[in-house]
Amino acid sequence: MAPPPVDIEANQLQERDAFVSQLPKRIAAIEDIWAKLTGTAWDAAQLEALYDRVREISEYSKSYSLFQLNESVFSLEVYLSSFVGSDISPGSTQIDAISGLVRALKTAANMTTTASHDHEPPAGELAVFVLGSKGSLTAELTSALRDHGCNVQHFRDTASLLQELQDEGVEGIVIDLRNNGGGSLQEANELTGLFIEYGPTVQIRHSSRRVWRDGKRLKTTYYEGPLVVLINRLSASASEIFAGALQDYQRG
Repeated sequence: MAPPPVDIEANQLQERDAFVSQLPKRIAAIEDIWAKLTGTAWDAAQLEALYDRVREISEYSKSYSLFQLNESVFSLEVYLSSFVGSDISPGSTQIDAISGLVRALKTAANMTTTASHDHEPPAGELAVFVLGSKGSLTAELTSALRDHGCNVQHFRDTASLLQELQDEGVEGIVIDLRNNGGGSLQEANELTGLFIEYGPTVQIRHSSRRVWRDGKRLKTTYYEGPLVVLINRLSASASEIFAGALQDYQRG
């Protein structure tokens, strides 16, 4: 007699639910290790243990298509990877950034756990924000995302997108500039102005010793909430200027 057919989709759903139910304990373990790392001398073994737990959540969340959780944990995974296997220990600014990513991961995990109690989210609940014209190179991507039930919204510029996020009560923003080669200095200034009250963004000293400054000259509305900016060795030009300005103003 042939064995009964196995419902693979049901099994995967059960495994995902089991993983989600364990999330609070996994996050608590990560917080505990991070507290030990920051409370005593920097310890490579503890860092390895922390990184292993973060990677485990990253792999499972990707496997189970838990997109919001995966996005959050991946940012932490990448940030930690620059210190794993290295003799370099993070400075106070980097420790603050990691602490922020740990808190963001906990928030994403809590949201994932809450959502699991409501079973499957309805199609279209995942919102994707796209900058640029509807007829641009993003058209094919937009079409594919909508075919999968995503709610795709287009915005003409970053300011309008940022306003929409604030209207929806966004808890924090992560700007990923890794591998970003930069662009217009004007765009860097305008983007920085969305996150600071006012002040200079960049200054250039000419051979005549004359200093040219540019930045936000007027006090206008800006985003004051939690902000993380991710960069790496391939972030250059306007990306560096933007990231450096936000760091100088203690905004990221």
